[in-house]
Amino acid sequence: MISGLKILSQKLDIDQLTKVVTAQYFGVINYAIPVWYDALTWKDKQKMDVLHYKATRVIIKDWEIIYPREILDLIGREKPHIFAEYAKASLVIKVLKSGKPTRLHGFLQENRYQTRRKPDQSRFYNSARKKIGGQSIKNRLDNTFAKLDGNWKTLDSDDSIRRYLKKLFFHKQN
Repeated sequence: MISGLKILSQKLDIDQLTKVVTAQYFGVINYAIPVWYDALTWKDKQKMDVLHYKATRVIIKDWEIIYPREILDLIGREKPHIFAEYAKASLVIKVLKSGKPTRLHGFLQENRYQTRRKPDQSRFYNSARKKIGGQSIKNRLDNTFAKLDGNWKTLDSDDSIRRYLKKLFFHKQN
């Protein structure tokens, strides 16, 4: 897909190219990211970062790989781990507000109260290479609950949830 985006970059300006890369490239790469990202190994997460930076280099037409990653981070495309946390937090808020699905809602309510009561409880650790099924949901959601404050309870629409989470997670947004 990167080679196709390079060809498109010759015909599109930066805003158009950013929209195409976001929709066609990042849309595919980040599909269902809150489900599978936590199960990746460190090496797989590094590969995801490489894919992220390849696309950002296409956007700014950095074919010679001149700019370091720190400069690429300034163009406003968040890395996969940030997007995974954003998507997970959005899902958590929507389930807690709607109460559906019922079993997941009850489980999230229980986790949220346990997280607030025991913030320094030692974390579960699994040394298995693939952690699918090896992590408890509570430990996967601890960071999400810690980042959310009480303001999410007053949000009444999907749009207000999205705006709130963008401010919380995407610090480079204007």
